[in-house]
Amino acid sequence: MWDSANDRQQARPRTLSQADGKVFSGQVDPSSWSENAANDTFISKEFHYIHIPKTAGESFLLDSPLHIGTGSTMQGNHEKTYYETPSLFLSEKRYSVVFLRQPTSHVLSQFLECKYDPYFRNFATTLPGYNELENATAGFDAWIKNFIDMELQNKYGKEPSYRCYEPWNMQARYMTASGKNDPHFAKDRSGRLPSLDLAETNLRKMDVVGITEYYSASLCLLEYLALDGALSPLCQKCDPTTGKIIAQKQQHRESHGVPHHSVDMISEQSLQFIENNLTSIDQELYKIGRHLFDEQIEQIWRTTGVDLLCRDNYFSPKQVELPENEYLETDMRYPRLFLYLIPLIALLSTLRIWRMAGRYGCCMERQSN
Repeated sequence: MWDSANDRQQARPRTLSQADGKVFSGQVDPSSWSENAANDTFISKEFHYIHIPKTAGESFLLDSPLHIGTGSTMQGNHEKTYYETPSLFLSEKRYSVVFLRQPTSHVLSQFLECKYDPYFRNFATTLPGYNELENATAGFDAWIKNFIDMELQNKYGKEPSYRCYEPWNMQARYMTASGKNDPHFAKDRSGRLPSLDLAETNLRKMDVVGITEYYSASLCLLEYLALDGALSPLCQKCDPTTGKIIAQKQQHRESHGVPHHSVDMISEQSLQFIENNLTSIDQELYKIGRHLFDEQIEQIWRTTGVDLLCRDNYFSPKQVELPENEYLETDMRYPRLFLYLIPLIALLSTLRIWRMAGRYGCCMERQSN
C-alpha cells in the first residue's frame, strides 16, 4: 500500500544525473578465471552510453563494471542525444552502447516516473493523477489525451508536457535530434515524428544494442565486446530457478519510488493510440533493434556455445524482472532441442499413419477376397 506522504519522504532521491556523470572503471580480470587469459592481450576500451530515459539508465551504469575489463571505462551522456554526445566520435578506442525498450512499456514507465519520483514531483504538480498514488495508472488516460491535444493544437515544449517527459517517439528522437534543446521534449514536428531511416542509420553505428526486456543478456553482449570475445562465469551459465543467465543475481534494482506495474493496466483506448500514433516510429525502431540484438546473441552462441537467452534449458516461461523493478512477460523460451523434436514427431506420426493405412488396405483386400 502506497502512503502518499510517508513513502514520498522515504523514497530514494533521484540520483540519475550523478551516475550519468561518473566514469565507472572495469573490475573484470580475465586471468582470474580464464587459463588462456594470461597469454591474451585484452585491449582497454572507453564505453559511452547513449542514455535514453527509462530504458536501463542508472542500473546499467552501476552494473557495467562487472562486465568490462580492468583498464576499461564506462560513462553516461547525461541523457543527451546521439548527436550531442561528441565523445563518441573522438578516438578508435571509444565504443558506444544504447538500450531500446518495448515502446508501450516505455511510455507507461515515463508516466509513472513523472508521477512517483520525488525529483519530478517537485515540478509536475499539474500531472493527472498527481494525488492518486494508491492507483498506479490513475491519470494515465488523461496524460495520454494531453499529448493528443498537443499535436492537434500544435503545442510543444516543457510546460504543456507537465515539465516531465514528452513520450512521442522518444527513442527515435534521441537517435536523431540535434541542437541544444532538452530532448525530453519535442521542439517541433520532426521531434515527434523523427526520421526512421536516420534513426536506423545511427542505431546501426552502435557497438552494442541492448534490449531492456533482456537486460541480463544485454550486459553479457557488452562483456563479450569488452573482453574481446570472452565471457566471464557470470555470463556462461543459466540459473535453473529463473531461466536467465546468472549475471542477473549481481544486478542493481532502482525503482525511483515507482510501484509494480504492467502494460496490462493500460486501457484499450490508450493502448491503441500509443501503438498506432504516439510510438509508431519507435515501434519500428524497436523491431530493428531486436533484429540487431538477436544477431549478436546468435553470433555469441555460434562462437562460444553459450546461449545468453537460456533457450537450451528446460525452463517454463518466466516473468523478467527489469532493472527498475518492472515486469514484462518474456517470449516462450523453448529449448533448441524442441526445434529438432517437432519435425521428428511429425515424421513418426506420418509413418504411423502410412502403416495404419497399409494395414487397413490389407484388411479390405482380404474381406473382398
